[in-house]
Formats: sequence, C-alpha cells, structure tokens
Amino acid sequence: MIKARTYRNSWEDPSDVTTLTINPSNPLPPAVTVITSLSPSSGTKLGGTTVVILGANFTGTSEVTFDGIDAASFVVDSPTQITAVTPPHQEGAVSVVVVTPGGISAYDSYTYTNKPPSAPTITAPATGFINVLYNFTLKSIDPENDQVRYGVDWNLDGVADEWIPALPGYTSSGARVSTIRSWTTTGTKSFQVLAQDISGENSPWTPGSIILGLPPVIGICGSANGTPTATKPTANLCSQGTPSPITGNGPWSWNCIGSNGGGDDSCAAPVASSCGNGVCEAANGETPSSCRKDCGMVKYREF
Repeated sequence: MIKARTYRNSWEDPSDVTTLTINPSNPLPPAVTVITSLSPSSGTKLGGTTVVILGANFTGTSEVTFDGIDAASFVVDSPTQITAVTPPHQEGAVSVVVVTPGGISAYDSYTYTNKPPSAPTITAPATGFINVLYNFTLKSIDPENDQVRYGVDWNLDGVADEWIPALPGYTSSGARVSTIRSWTTTGTKSFQVLAQDISGENSPWTPGSIILGLPPVIGICGSANGTPTATKPTANLCSQGTPSPITGNGPWSWNCIGSNGGGDDSCAAPVASSCGNGVCEAANGETPSSCRKDCGMVKYREF
C-alpha cells in the first residue's frame, strides 16, 4: 500500500470522512472516452472531408471509423480533439467511432451527402421553321462523377416529358446526348432541361427556346414556261410560288413569286406557229412572207 489520501466535505460532519487507498498493483481504470461534437457534421460521399472531433480522453486513440470504415487518416491533436479525414461512403447518416484505452465512443450525426449535377447546357438553333426536326444537344457535369440522365420538360409544367437516355438508362458525367423535336405552329417555343444522377439528385432547370416561322417558298416556273402557245397561257404557270400578272401579247412573260424569304423565278412562253392550218392568224404574227400557205400565197415553185 502507499500513502492514503483523505477527502472530506467541510460542510458536513467533520467525522464523516471518506478514505481512498491506492494500491499500485490495482491501478484505476482509464478515463472514459466521450465524443461531444463533429465539425463539419456532413461531407461529400467521395470522402476526403477533414472533420474535427471534439470530446474528452482521446489520448492513446487507436482507431477512428465512419460506419465501421477506417478514417483515411487521423491525428490526435490533444486529449480533447482529433482531426480525421473521411473515407468514401454512400449517401446517408453514419456513426463515428473513436477507440481508446478508455473504451469506445460513438457519435451518430455525420452525414454523407450527394451533390447534384450541374445545370445542363443546351446546344440548339435559336430560330427555325415549322415541321422541321431540330437537334438539341445536352451536357452536364456531376461533381462526384456519377452517371446522369436528362429530363426535358417541353411544356414548362415542371415535369420531364422525355428522359435521355430513355428510362432506365444513364450516361457518363460530361457525355453529350441529343434529342430531336419539331413543332407544327409558329412562334417562340420554350422548354427546360434538368440533369439527374443515379441517386435521384436533380440539377436546377436550364431554360431553352427556339423561335419558329414559316419555311421559305422559292418561286419555280411551271410547265407553261417555254411551251409555245397560240394564246396567252393561263394554267401551269408556277410549280411553286405565286404567279405575277402576265405581260405581253406573245411571247408572254410572268414571274413565280417566292415567299418567307424565298426567291423568285422568271418565266416566259413563246408564240406557237399555226402555219399549215389554212388560216392566216395575224394575232399569232403570221404574215404572207412567214406563213405563205395559210395566207393564200400558194403560187410559188417548189424545187
């Protein structure tokens, strides 16, 4: 035995004495380890977050774990502080455990978080025409390199109308994907796109729009163009576009007018000769010298 130590409560009866005798062959047990807080109390599921563990009696710490997984590293800064680096872990809340000669202490308030993908970029034409398919290219980066997919809300009701790749598919973070769409009416067509990772975490919506008009119509001459006729043509003037008023008394000319920015086409029809039908047609430009038989001049010698 060694020197006894006596402890007395001075406010009580002086005869009430408590005596503790310390025997070197039977030392006191180590102090109990206690964790009181973590800072920060959350971090990425990729791990690598530096966490300061506060508490008591950390001297001699042999192990620090997060949900049973060893910390990537830890340092006992003092009997009341440990600095640890988190290991990778799936999303969710876990227990942090510190093991010392004084026992095991657990703290149930560290949360592994999943960061959402970045808002996707949209590559698409700003303007176009109705009834034409246009390509929309999408891209997003996930900070934890999770696979992603893209939801397109074509009618701005906050619900994805189309998933790319098609459900249940995903694509690599940063990979470009495309979809196509056309509209039947003119005007500004607005839509929005988000990215979703494999854990269901959504990015913010990215707005998009395209302004659609009527397609250009190029004027193209019809079959009347270049076809000889005895009278002013009235049919088959244009195969595309709108015919202008016809000018001339033979030959005749007109244009096929384009629209919505489409060009015009110039057209003409020559006069058809009726020589040989026995009728002298002055309206068709027939004269005694140009159409002898029709105009009655038959007294000439043929060689």
